[in-house]
Amino acid sequence: MNQNLSHYPLFISLKSLSLTNPYLIRVLQVCIISFCISCTKPQAAAEDSLNSLSAQDSQDPNCPTEIKHQGLPPGTQEIHHDIDYWIETWASQFNLKKEILSSKAIEAHRIALAQESLPEQVQGELKGQMDLKLTLSKKLLEEKLHGRLKYLKNLIDQGQLVSSSKEALDEAEIEAFLPESHRIVQPSLHVALSELQVHCGPYPKALKRLDADHSINRNACTRIKPQAPLEILAHSPQGMKLVRSRLALGWLTEDAHISPALTQAQKEDYLGQSFVYEPLPTSPEAKVFKQALAQQDVTLSPLGGTRFPLVNSILIQPDEPEPPPQIWIAREKGIIPLAMSETKLNPSSPGDLLKFNRQNVLQVLFSMLDQNYGLGGAEGGVDCSRMVVNAFEPFGLNPPRYSGHQAHMGSFSVEVSQISNEREKLNLLNAAFQQGITLLYLPGHIMVYLGMDQEGVPRVFHAFADYQQLCESGTGESKIRVNKVGVTDLGRGKGSSKGSYLSRVTRLVVLGGSPGPALDGLAYKRVSAPIIKPPRPQCRRTKNRARIFTSPRQPHRSQKTRIMITQPQEDPPAALSLFGPNDEVITPQLTRLGGPPFTYYTEGLVLNPGRWRAAFGEGNELYSCTHFEVQSRSKAPQLSEYIWEPEEEWSAHTETLFSAFVERLFQYPLEEDHSWTNLQDLLMVKEKNLLFNHFAQDEDRLLKLQPDCADLPYTLRAYFAWKLRLPFNYMSCTRGNKRKAPQCMDRVDSRVPRNGKKLGDDFQWFARRGVAGHVHSASARTLPQDDQTELYPIALNRAALRPGIVFADPYGHILLIAGWEKQPLNGYGILIGADGQPDGTIGRRRFWEGSFLFDPNTKVVGAGFKAFRPLVKVKQSKTKKSKSKQTQLQNKKDQLLSTEDPQWRPLNNEELTQKKMGALAWSDQQYRGSRLDFYDRMNSLSSPRPVEVSAQLTALIEALHESARRRILSVDNGENWIKTHKKRRMKMPSGYAIFQTAGPWEDFATPSRDMRLLIALDTVLDLPKAFTRNPQRFGVQASEVSKILPKLQTELQTALQAKSIEYTKSSGESQSLSLWDLSQRLSAFEVAYNPNDCVEIRWGASKESDEYKTCKRHAPRSQLRKMKRYRAWFKDRRRPPRGTR
Repeated sequence: MNQNLSHYPLFISLKSLSLTNPYLIRVLQVCIISFCISCTKPQAAAEDSLNSLSAQDSQDPNCPTEIKHQGLPPGTQEIHHDIDYWIETWASQFNLKKEILSSKAIEAHRIALAQESLPEQVQGELKGQMDLKLTLSKKLLEEKLHGRLKYLKNLIDQGQLVSSSKEALDEAEIEAFLPESHRIVQPSLHVALSELQVHCGPYPKALKRLDADHSINRNACTRIKPQAPLEILAHSPQGMKLVRSRLALGWLTEDAHISPALTQAQKEDYLGQSFVYEPLPTSPEAKVFKQALAQQDVTLSPLGGTRFPLVNSILIQPDEPEPPPQIWIAREKGIIPLAMSETKLNPSSPGDLLKFNRQNVLQVLFSMLDQNYGLGGAEGGVDCSRMVVNAFEPFGLNPPRYSGHQAHMGSFSVEVSQISNEREKLNLLNAAFQQGITLLYLPGHIMVYLGMDQEGVPRVFHAFADYQQLCESGTGESKIRVNKVGVTDLGRGKGSSKGSYLSRVTRLVVLGGSPGPALDGLAYKRVSAPIIKPPRPQCRRTKNRARIFTSPRQPHRSQKTRIMITQPQEDPPAALSLFGPNDEVITPQLTRLGGPPFTYYTEGLVLNPGRWRAAFGEGNELYSCTHFEVQSRSKAPQLSEYIWEPEEEWSAHTETLFSAFVERLFQYPLEEDHSWTNLQDLLMVKEKNLLFNHFAQDEDRLLKLQPDCADLPYTLRAYFAWKLRLPFNYMSCTRGNKRKAPQCMDRVDSRVPRNGKKLGDDFQWFARRGVAGHVHSASARTLPQDDQTELYPIALNRAALRPGIVFADPYGHILLIAGWEKQPLNGYGILIGADGQPDGTIGRRRFWEGSFLFDPNTKVVGAGFKAFRPLVKVKQSKTKKSKSKQTQLQNKKDQLLSTEDPQWRPLNNEELTQKKMGALAWSDQQYRGSRLDFYDRMNSLSSPRPVEVSAQLTALIEALHESARRRILSVDNGENWIKTHKKRRMKMPSGYAIFQTAGPWEDFATPSRDMRLLIALDTVLDLPKAFTRNPQRFGVQASEVSKILPKLQTELQTALQAKSIEYTKSSGESQSLSLWDLSQRLSAFEVAYNPNDCVEIRWGASKESDEYKTCKRHAPRSQLRKMKRYRAWFKDRRRPPRGTR
């Protein structure tokens, strides 16, 4: 958007700053010295002068350059101005009475905004309102005053700023703009007794720009409501007063109607945080309240929203009863207390702060409907940013005065200035709307988003002056003047030189909770309010919505400390503060993992010995508070007679930390194709292992862990449980067959005798002899209704599908979730899995149909995502406990034996459905739909916003390319085995065993991988059909499909041809194959898995091709006959049941 900031009365040049970011320059120009420019652009309507001249030169003579519109805004119907319509519309999506932000959260929000400067290059400019309790230093005041006056005088000297009659100012009037002419005085606090116009300069009348819209008063800064406090700072030669209100800095005329100066005691009350608001005009109390105030000669603003401070400072004698609540009111002779009973209000009445919920927001907004627009409060109207102030002050949010600052006042915000695709921008708007009250900012203007109306049209509520409209002939455009507060659609202005409101929106500002998966990664969260040190009793009483963990297990001075904070359900702005034994206060930078659930961590802390208090939260609101001791030196942990003795049950917090532990282990850029030869290499990266050296005994260096695909999730879970002393068990399970599902029995837990093994050696033995010796891929494929299992199915949602969750495919492969790649702008999100191979190699892979195979059929196998079944402690008498312990030790002497430990038991499926399980409750959701339903649901979780079909194509091509590259290594490994065993043919098993057996065939043949590759190729080639089946998933209407489909088919072929792989032929030469080549060899890949065949056959070369001529090796005829018989499995893309011959 090309916007000429010369329209702003307080524009400053930033050429000397050498800034290149146009958005930052624009914000700086608007905000740098708190000039009183709130919403000039809607009033200024025309863009820069060049655009205006260009439009006039080509203007259609039958199309007026300006139209004054009466009545409803164009494009708006009566029903859109009906609050009941919007209550009904919102109620279909939300619980309207559910609190969006609590009173404590609002208080913290207000404190946070008041402490942070924006932008960073401008010191002293705050997001929040000005705190009149804080004295403005003389130096800062002079800087602001001189900067303001210098700028205005330059415009006057250049003849650009003139009087309302377009005449130059005289010498006496110009003299007032000299900084030295102002006399700075001792600040005094007063109260406005009527509506006061604040001027941007020391001139009592309107100022106009010769080169811009003459209807705009460039000297209107803001208005101060009756009963609002103001501070006099200086006097001008003409008698005007430089004043500061909560919202702005500017000048009042000499005869401004204000109270006498307040005393210090009165000032403390008037500027306190205890106050009540004037009732909304639509409330029953409004009329009575106005009558009561009128009897006291108190004037109220016609716009409403006046707030009255509560009286706190009246002295009460010991024998006197406490007086009823009173408010301060200001009159000609000063301020006096007024009993609230006379106004029919009390502190809990509608006159108090409103609960911040959607219903109340609608009530406040529509109470302002049809008010007149007025830039800077001109002629008693409201501009866009003052409307926002009036809308959110009744909730205690206290927005700043200027739209440029309001663009940063949210709980979080999303920058959308670089998005040209309006469909994608609208998707973001609607995602933000789901998280809270959403403001839409465009340079110089701000609006409240109402969401889609019942016809699917996006609409906003705002104070606006005009918009540009293209003439019907297409030549020229008209300025449509409305000058009202009301509802419009976001398409106003489409096709004009300015563009539509939607196209001009640059930032989404959300007042509410956390961004949620749809916006996570795009949102900028506000800073948290600083934590006030909690007294010890308050710390102990804190209800832990979060939990603080420390590592090492016993912090000590010689090892740096890592602190981790878990938040299972929510992610509000928060900070960690550490209060040390010597009055140290440390507020470390936190790094976030997950979402949801959430974990924050900080590391590298060197803490002095002594008792520390850790508080997590913001302001006075604590989410978690705890104490921990830092020792002078490390101490070896006491070891029990068991490998480890559980010390607590699994909880929402330990499950959250386990997810963070897994995520951090695998947290490498996805474009880097990382793999590890064993688990030990992964765990030894101490920056990635949140529990590295947790016992401070170098215990990790003693481990040698090399799990395969089935063992990997169990070994990671066991490692985490060992470090945190949590319960863990595994079971012996059958493999199942084509008639019977796998079944498990004989639980073994960590309470196995240590038998003298040292720390580290004990876990090494348990993991390799116990876990790896008993767990196999069928352990995870048990049926969903089975209670006697280690794993159970969960729902398909982001909170449940967290890192550490296991995925079992129907055919024998096991993966675990390693993380989520957040959905970027104009792109797609990715679920990242991790798996082990038979040789112990560990790698990552993207979720898609070619890598995570699924079948909802649960007759003999239960595939899908599953969580570890938690163990809970059984309450029992001490006698029984002692007896069971002795019996257990007798049965566990020198070997691993099955135990049904009476002290710990697994939860059954019925217990797992209870509310306390939260997101990890048992669920059969995965099996209630079709295979396509499963993948559609997973795609919507990976990319919560609609994905452009071209972005989906890119995602599928990348995943297919990854699968093809992985197959190169597998085929090469088979070739190497053949070369080193020249006199042997690799034996081929029969029937189902080709997919799962033991020996060289299991290690080097690729039937399972080739089945996945075939499915992967099908998925890519099926994209045009998938697009046709569900165009809404791609943000496309059904009517648009026929136009887009041919282009998509062309793009698909081009994309397949653009990506290629290279394999080494039998001759040693390199052979390049594009993904398009692979897609034309589907039939060949149905019989390409046998390592006894030459590499050319393995890659599907046809016998007639030059590529095939170097083939010198073929599988035996007996194996070829088997492969011909089994070919139908690959053709149908379905593995046979276990036991099939």
